[in-house]
Amino acid sequence: MREPIVPFVIAPADLTPHHVQMMVEAAQAAGNKLIDFSNARSLPRELFDVLERRWRVPGGYVRRLAFVFAFQHYVVARQLSKSAEVSLAKRGTALRVFYSAQAVDAWVCGGAVADD
Repeated sequence: MREPIVPFVIAPADLTPHHVQMMVEAAQAAGNKLIDFSNARSLPRELFDVLERRWRVPGGYVRRLAFVFAFQHYVVARQLSKSAEVSLAKRGTALRVFYSAQAVDAWVCGGAVADD
């Protein structure tokens, strides 16, 4: 993934339960953002479960939240994220999962998604 032009957080390579909670907390900071999981060695199933359970921000506080994965994890994340996408949308946040070759910045800024 190229360096983003939007606010972003880089997730640690080892996603322990503590790191998952930290990423969910970081996601709830004000404003649109992306969280880059490209370096993650594995994709813990609980990432999206914790996100859905612990999402507490008011509608519109975080309008767009992008999670970026290496392609092998993206394929799995697309399936695991479905419930969290619906749940967060009901609370005013659009969650989307991307792979690292996609132009995520445009979407985070309110535009359409394009492949690089």
